[in-house]
Amino acid sequence: MRKSLTFIFLWFAFLLAAQPQTGTIKVNVEDGCGNAFDKPVAIDLYQVIGNNATLITSSNSHPAVFDNLDQGYTYEVRMSSSDVTDTDVSIKDAAAIRYVILGVINNTGQLPFILAGDVNGSLGVSTLDLVYLMRHLVKIPDQNISYKEWFFVDQAHLNSQNVSLKNKTIVQGIPNGLKEITFNGYQHGAVVSTIAAFCATCVEDS
Repeated sequence: MRKSLTFIFLWFAFLLAAQPQTGTIKVNVEDGCGNAFDKPVAIDLYQVIGNNATLITSSNSHPAVFDNLDQGYTYEVRMSSSDVTDTDVSIKDAAAIRYVILGVINNTGQLPFILAGDVNGSLGVSTLDLVYLMRHLVKIPDQNISYKEWFFVDQAHLNSQNVSLKNKTIVQGIPNGLKEITFNGYQHGAVVSTIAAFCATCVEDS
């Protein structure tokens, strides 16, 4: 009888060990100053096998929790927002670009700044971007430039210069059954929101 019980116990232990370990990915969304993101978001979770990414689930709210995921797979989280409100571009945004170009603020290696400040889409921030932003402020906008685009950067990649990390992040395995990710949401042209030093001074000066 004792041998039978031992065999049954070992059999159940084997079955449990053979089951795939499941995990959870939790996705939070904030603005550039650490406040809760208050615009609509779409959070898509893809499973990546080789070069193929397959959409497995989506959420229109945050925090978003995706559970019962196989820990052995690679996942990609993609972010977007349907909000098309024009960026509230101000003279502070233009001043922030100028300070960075002049070296007063060392922010050239920050991915959010690169994406928000690259007004003309040249994959870099230059005095030409400053010119376009100033023209927009004095109501002489370039019709080919939109200030309605929201984009998202995983907080783990804020110091990256890899623009391909815009609106997505890769999760390779889920350690300890839980992977928590926080994205910051920014808007094209809203340079001040990408520089932490400006977060405490949000009221526009005269």
